Amino acid sequence: MMVAPRSHVRAVAWLACVVLPLHAVAAQSTFTLQQAIERSQRESFGARAAESSRES
Repeated sequence: MMVAPRSHVRAVAWLACVVLPLHAVAAQSTFTLQQAIERSQRESFGARAAESSRES
């Protein structure tokens, strides 16, 4: 079995400590952004429905 070089171990540790938390933060912000978009779409749809009912 080949022993991993020290720099390889450091790279894996860096990935675990930096990239994974960043990925988690990005997923969280994407999720909240998606929620905000859906909320604004619902509100604009509700406003349009209210306008059309007012016109008729």
